[in-house]
Amino acid sequence: MTLETEEQFSAFKGLPWFNFVSSWIQVGGAGGIGSYLSFFLSRAGFNLSINDFDIIERRNLSGQLYKQSDIGKLKVDAIYSTVKEFSPSSAIFTSKKIITENTHLSGIYFFSAFDNMEARKSFFKIWKRNIEYSTESGIPIFIDGRLEAEQLQIFCVTRERISQYEEYLFSDSEIEDTTCTMKQTSHVAAMIAAFMTSFFTNHVTNMVEKNYVRDVPFLFENFVPLTLISRL
Repeated sequence: MTLETEEQFSAFKGLPWFNFVSSWIQVGGAGGIGSYLSFFLSRAGFNLSINDFDIIERRNLSGQLYKQSDIGKLKVDAIYSTVKEFSPSSAIFTSKKIITENTHLSGIYFFSAFDNMEARKSFFKIWKRNIEYSTESGIPIFIDGRLEAEQLQIFCVTRERISQYEEYLFSDSEIEDTTCTMKQTSHVAAMIAAFMTSFFTNHVTNMVEKNYVRDVPFLFENFVPLTLISRL
C-alpha cells in the first residue's frame, strides 16, 4: 500500500471483506441511489465501473449527491470527481453508454441503481450471461435497489435466487407514479446505498469465511415513517 492508500483505509483494513474482491464492480445508474452507492463502495476500497448517460439537471440536486456546480455535467463525470476527491486511491472507470441487454460489461458483481424497470431488466440479463460463462472464482451477486422518498427495497440475487427475483421484474407501466415532490430524499437515498454496500461486504465476508456467517437477505424493505423493516 502507498501512504495515501494506507491513510484512506486505515480505520477498517483489518475487516475480513477488505481488499478481497479485485475484479470490477458494475454500478448501473448514477442518480439518487447510484451517486451515493458509488461514494460508499469506493470508500470501502472496491474497484468501480459506473454506467450512466444522464446529464445533471437542477432538479437532481434535491435527492442526489451532486452540487450546484455540477449542473450540466454528465453524472458519471461529476461523481467521478467527487469520489476521487474523497477516495483518491480508489480505482474507478466510467461509461456513458446506454445499457441494453447486448451491452458488454465485465464482472460478476452488479449493483442495479436504475430508476426504471427496462434498464434494470437489461442489466440483469447481462449479469446472467456473465455468470453463465465466467471463470472467476468468486460467488456472483446482483444487488438491486429500488427507492421512493421514504421507502426502500433491496434484492440480493445469487444463482439460486434468479427465478425468484424474476417474479419481481415487471413493466414500467405497472408502476404507480408519485408526484414530483414525493419522489426522493437525500437521506433515504444515502440509507439504501449504505444498506446495499453492507449486504455486499457481508457477501464478501461469507466468501472469505467459506460459510454463511453474515446475513445477506434476498429481499429487504424499510418503510421509514413507521421504521418498519421486512426481510425475506
